[in-house]
Amino acid sequence: KDCHAPCMVWLSQVVSTCALFLALALASAQSSAKAQESTQPASDQTATVHGVVLSTVDQKPIPGALITLMDSRCTMPTDDKGQFAFSGVPFGSESVSVKKPGFLCMLMRLRPQPKCFQQVDVLASDIQVALTMTPQAIVTGRIVDQAGKPVENLHLNLMQKENLDGHETWRVLGQSLTMTSADGIFRIANLEAGSYLMQTLNTVDPQVGGGDTDHGYAATFFPGTTNLSDAKPIRVHPGEEFKADLSVRHEKFQLVTVSFAWDHAWSPGTLLGVYPALGIKIT
Repeated sequence: KDCHAPCMVWLSQVVSTCALFLALALASAQSSAKAQESTQPASDQTATVHGVVLSTVDQKPIPGALITLMDSRCTMPTDDKGQFAFSGVPFGSESVSVKKPGFLCMLMRLRPQPKCFQQVDVLASDIQVALTMTPQAIVTGRIVDQAGKPVENLHLNLMQKENLDGHETWRVLGQSLTMTSADGIFRIANLEAGSYLMQTLNTVDPQVGGGDTDHGYAATFFPGTTNLSDAKPIRVHPGEEFKADLSVRHEKFQLVTVSFAWDHAWSPGTLLGVYPALGIKIT
């Protein structure tokens, strides 16, 4: 008689029953975990937001651009390939922006517009963003008088051609107004690519000892003329620095008084930045 046989049968039944309960418990736990994951609040889920910053001109990557997640208040620079990646970004709405000195995020005349800002819905684990910027153009140079001496504190600006009431005219580019340094150096940055006229403004010498002065510098256009018809437009391209050295004449001024009637059909802003040196006849 095998005394062990009944015991072995009973033991086998117990093991089978335990295994069945263990399998059921494991399946229940997995099902519960999946249900909990599916009902997990979106605010507790995170994603990776990544992308690249390119130039609108040649589609080349822009390294060292500062990327900001405005809602999460996170920042990081792009790498040498213009790429960036933020991990652990909470699900929801996010605003992504980019900036870098020397690049423009808004153009008044040119296309395509750069895309320095993007609103994204973070609703998946992987979010890709594409941003673009446009390289600025720069006009720089040195201004001297007829003796080759640097002219300090001389105001100058750029003008762009535009159509005004059916007539083409040159209008001052407001943000271009600048002044020469002690060495006669000037620099006008943050320009769109295009054609500009450069003009120094009429400048009277500072008064010395409280007395009147009758010398100064007449308004002068690049490349060195007081006549608008002889002015040469400066053509700049994205990312280019154009050197526009200029010579102006220091001479005696004749002060005159002019009276004219105002045509109310023209708003005061129409004459903003328009100077007699442009050949405007006021009657």
